[in-house]
Amino acid sequence: MMNMINVLRIQRSPPKSLYFHKTSSFPSLSTNFYSTSSFGQTSNSLKNKVELLKRSPNSERNVFKELKDRGLILNSSLDDQKMREFLQEKVGVYIGFDPTADSLHLGSLLPIVSMVHFMSMGHKVFALVGGATGMIGDPSGRSSERNLLDTLSIEKNSQLLEKSIRNCLLNSKEFFPDINLEDSFESNLGSFKIVNNYEFYKDLNVLSFLRDIGKHFRVNQMINKDSVKKRMDTQEGISFTEFSYQILQAYDFQQLQKKFDVCLQIGGSDQWGNITEGMALCSRLNKKEAHGITLPLLTNSEGQKIGKSTGIGESVWLSEHKTSPYEFYQYFLRLSDENALRFLPFFTFISTDERKSLEEEHKRKPEGRIAQKKLAEHATILVHGRQQYESAVKASQVLFSGDVVGLGWKVIQQVLKDSPCLELNREEIIGKEILNLAFQANIASSKGECKRLIEGGGLTINNQIVMLKQKIEESDLQEEKFIVLRAGKKNWRLIVLK
Repeated sequence: MMNMINVLRIQRSPPKSLYFHKTSSFPSLSTNFYSTSSFGQTSNSLKNKVELLKRSPNSERNVFKELKDRGLILNSSLDDQKMREFLQEKVGVYIGFDPTADSLHLGSLLPIVSMVHFMSMGHKVFALVGGATGMIGDPSGRSSERNLLDTLSIEKNSQLLEKSIRNCLLNSKEFFPDINLEDSFESNLGSFKIVNNYEFYKDLNVLSFLRDIGKHFRVNQMINKDSVKKRMDTQEGISFTEFSYQILQAYDFQQLQKKFDVCLQIGGSDQWGNITEGMALCSRLNKKEAHGITLPLLTNSEGQKIGKSTGIGESVWLSEHKTSPYEFYQYFLRLSDENALRFLPFFTFISTDERKSLEEEHKRKPEGRIAQKKLAEHATILVHGRQQYESAVKASQVLFSGDVVGLGWKVIQQVLKDSPCLELNREEIIGKEILNLAFQANIASSKGECKRLIEGGGLTINNQIVMLKQKIEESDLQEEKFIVLRAGKKNWRLIVLK
């Protein structure tokens, strides 16, 4: 397939004179070189620009090298040296997200992290939400046809995905304070824009699209794409709907380049064929250079893809309504040493030197779970923000200290999600002996055992040791809503007011 792609690229590449490298945001050394009457004055201006570039924190950093060093580059439409040179200038780059679910999965965090790296080095990032393509469904990486969603579901999912992506990109300022979060290319600091590709298609009609866009695609080349060939070899085959997806993704690239000067697309490893079609369409219709990079798929230590289509990854989602910040934090905290060290360059923004030092320290003292803690910190802050990260840390400490006071109802629900919960009316709680409530909550097998537990100082209410004959008072209700009982270190009960 790679040979076919290379031939296709050569056949469709525009002349060198049509290649497009620069954006208005990158200082040009030739700008106004002869525009003043004094050559000396212009030379000084030029020297000042050179010095400015040398001092700029972005001038010596290259996003391709950074991603390559982190193991985040799988394929590239240029060799490494040429891609580094290409990305030394500030470009527009995009990544697509189809709203086939109401949340992005952990596997989607890898492309989001790559977007942050591009932003941190002055590039303009476009997140494309597939309000149109989500109605079709990408066959890449799938062995069967997708269940098509209705329009309302697509719209709802699109809004949720946009919110999640926006939050991540806004939270990236925690790691790169100089990132420009405005929709502007006026500085060398990166920025982002979220676009819904439904805008590209809503006014198109079938005949015009087939005539003006479809004529640039050859079916014999389309059926040779891996995603198509694999499906054609199955009994179910592939529908024309999913077969046409690669045309739509290519059109997305062409439209983003035409409207926003986007000249680089990033995707998962299974997107390579679709990306090259987009590059070719940009060349034909826009007469501009376009390139692509693919990221490795996120896999576990057994090599299995982590994502919503496989169900691997302990159902870790980026939206709070599906995976709470506490559960998200705990996922990274519970990673095996092998997976933690593999994920460290992917999901943290620490430098190479700092990362190597941390890895060495982790190997010396694995019981400290240093790698897991750093991963949990960076990933949780990026996805949910610093406040939620700090709440998750505090909630995790509760599991060891038992000090639940001040956590709040929202966090308590996350922490004690898997613990038994007993809902009672106010009159069933206030004024009642804690002994009876503990037995009712089944914290011990008999009332006699509950009594012995209390006499031994082994039962607490809101982290306070319970005394025999002690009754529940109004002040025991946290936020006038709940009480937490605990026997030993891990035997929790949540009593909730109806």
